[in-house]
Amino acid sequence: MFFVKKQRSGWVWVLALLVMIAGCAPPSSGSSANQELVYASTADAVGLSPIMTNDSASSRVIDQIYETLFVRDPKTLKIKPKLAKSYENPDPNTWIIHLRKGIQFHDGTPFDAKAVEYTFDKLRDPDTGAPRASLLASVKEVEVKDADTVVLKTDKPYGPMLAALIHTNAAIVSPSADKEQDLMKKPIGTGPFQLEKWVQGDRLTLVPNPDYWGDKPMLKKVTFRVVPEISTAISLLERGEVHLVDGLQPEHLDRLKNHDKIKLSKQKGTPITYLGFNMKKPR
Repeated sequence: MFFVKKQRSGWVWVLALLVMIAGCAPPSSGSSANQELVYASTADAVGLSPIMTNDSASSRVIDQIYETLFVRDPKTLKIKPKLAKSYENPDPNTWIIHLRKGIQFHDGTPFDAKAVEYTFDKLRDPDTGAPRASLLASVKEVEVKDADTVVLKTDKPYGPMLAALIHTNAAIVSPSADKEQDLMKKPIGTGPFQLEKWVQGDRLTLVPNPDYWGDKPMLKKVTFRVVPEISTAISLLERGEVHLVDGLQPEHLDRLKNHDKIKLSKQKGTPITYLGFNMKKPR
């Protein structure tokens, strides 16, 4: 897979957008115009609810608005707490998760164990029709022990539990917002960015959450610009109208590799290998 960014003075990252935009270092210039990142996306987001979506374009935006209990460290690849503070396994079928205190959703309501319970119950509810309900298929009960502690009970031991909880579709939503509005269009999370404007089919703009509990976003604005044709996206990149493009094919590299203001970065994709069994035959 190839990612391309337009070089700008003072930038110290290339691929950080796909992990967490909030971690980007800003340009050295103090002008707000130079602190906007424009990302050329070949597809528009389907929606902005982590419970109701399952596409890459939506996930890239959702990852900046919402947060999960755990995340994978991009350097070590180990799973570490995010909204969670720690966890315990008193027995193979019990996961006790201790939550961080003092965090609020964008609407000012508290992030707590009840919010986790609400999110996970809705994700698991067959009536919801969540595309990734399978993430919590092993969970038979979500219990609020106290405001800062939630307990997940499974029918049998489930080793990949933390891996399921780092998934974008397991991000925690504001219960009050979900009851009052359509999160697919008006998202409310705990993340470093919040939605400013979405012109479907054209562009989606995020601005920093001023009350974010973690490290404050350094960018003043992030725009996901819908550019279906990759050749058009490359032309916009060359003119400096967008700053990051992904989904390039090898044949595009010759056009870009000698450009003095564009930096190419290569990253291996994720291979998938599996052995399937025909379960319809008894032997």
